[in-house]
Amino acid sequence: MSKSLGNVVQPEEVIEKYGADVLRFYLLWAAKPWDDLKFVWDELNNVNKMFNILWNVYVFSTTYMALDDFNPENCILDGPDANVSLRSEDKWIISRVNSLAKLVGENIDSNYFHVATRAIYDFILDDLSRWYVRLIRGRTWVESDDPDKLGAYYSLYTALVKLISVLCPIAPHISEEIYENLVKGVNPDVPESIHMNDWGYDEDAIDEELEAKMDVAREVIEASIRARDMAQ
Repeated sequence: MSKSLGNVVQPEEVIEKYGADVLRFYLLWAAKPWDDLKFVWDELNNVNKMFNILWNVYVFSTTYMALDDFNPENCILDGPDANVSLRSEDKWIISRVNSLAKLVGENIDSNYFHVATRAIYDFILDDLSRWYVRLIRGRTWVESDDPDKLGAYYSLYTALVKLISVLCPIAPHISEEIYENLVKGVNPDVPESIHMNDWGYDEDAIDEELEAKMDVAREVIEASIRARDMAQ
């Protein structure tokens, strides 16, 4: 940017149009900490679209969960009283979000903010929205407290809560708003703010073999889709 060229972008201009969270995320995502940042409006718009997709997933989740009065505190995964059934894709998204939390934490500690934010970006777009939500959408339409439907709700809830916990140091406003409704809305005994929670991940929930198998499945499906498109 250069004042003489008249191409300076004021932070207030960006915040007014996109919000502070988008600007914060973009500044960490767009360049390595040791490189100069070339500000690109189109790239900023891509980050904004990612936040819109996250918000849409959140709205989708809370809409269906509210209709069914879903409360994660009532979920029992093991034992004779178990009322939740987890499919492989449910265990996968729980594994992936814990792997994400581990990766982001390590890279923030090492000041590799670009690696942390790009991992979050890819998780929201590819793992959560384009893959997992599409896999479970039909299960959310089932009537009654079906264990399979509750498994989808439980896994989606778990993934979103862990995701906003990872995201909140970078995008505090949207993370707090989702927390207020998604978490505090069903459990008023939780901490007042998401920023009062401890950072962490469940090492036992990470299944690297399952994640690798899901990568293969996705590659097969995407290759099939490309072949179908080519054949029209």
